[in-house]
Amino acid sequence: MNNKLLNKIHENEAYQKEIFVGGGENPFKCINELLIVLINAIEEKKPYSMVRLGDGEGRILGYPLVFDDRVYVNQVLTYQFGRGVLKRLEVEFGERYLECSMSELKGFIINAISNADVIGAPSWLHFRAEVTEENIVPLAAQSVCLEYVKPEHDRGCLVFDHFVFKPFHQNGFFKQLLSHVDKLHIVSHTDISDRIKEHFNLKDCEHIKIPGHQSFMDTKELHYPVVYKDILKKLAMASQGDVYFVAAGYLGKHYCNHIKNSGGIAIDIGSIFDGWCGIGRTDSIKNVDQRI
Repeated sequence: MNNKLLNKIHENEAYQKEIFVGGGENPFKCINELLIVLINAIEEKKPYSMVRLGDGEGRILGYPLVFDDRVYVNQVLTYQFGRGVLKRLEVEFGERYLECSMSELKGFIINAISNADVIGAPSWLHFRAEVTEENIVPLAAQSVCLEYVKPEHDRGCLVFDHFVFKPFHQNGFFKQLLSHVDKLHIVSHTDISDRIKEHFNLKDCEHIKIPGHQSFMDTKELHYPVVYKDILKKLAMASQGDVYFVAAGYLGKHYCNHIKNSGGIAIDIGSIFDGWCGIGRTDSIKNVDQRI
């Protein structure tokens, strides 16, 4: 077993509980606290960002020292953006495309973390399994996330479990949250704005389309390094207090940061959106109770 990855997991064991709202308790019991801070941000109309980090972001944050190049190629780039991304990256960056693209993505995520008001990260609930050859990479990647989140917690950033929106949805808290919103902007792969508008009783809902996750959807477009540049231009038009739900994978963190810097309120809801529409990640679309 890879001792370097084992050491990375053990380095951050203390952070698995101490940095989270609720500490050693079940972090899913803290949804009331999350609801309150998000409502306050919306009512105050202040620039705001909540980003969520999982093992995918942890792999990126671990570049170049934690994992080998095969992980970055197969479990980061082609996993989310498709096999065609490698040729495009070579055109974009030249023969050093792996170094250039991974460094760029890592920079996007680090900037988003440092500018966030709330962060979702892997709590102790996601480290309960015994470490095996099969799960050592995702566990080490989750641990890398905590390494980057700890300094943000120390500056006063609130940290919740990155799956917090599952119980948030189950308890009807999205309806409570959106009762404070007239118009919602949603950045996602599928346009269900009419369903969202009706379900949450919104006056308006605008959809900003992105290419879907290529391991679960075949969208024929390269989100990175192509389409995301046009998305950023649209997000730069955010006005003070505009509310955005973002479901956009790795680049979603960059989008949230961009929205906040433009004056908007960005909430990275992630794969809960797949559950809402029934399209996307397998683990989300299997949960029919999430449909709206």
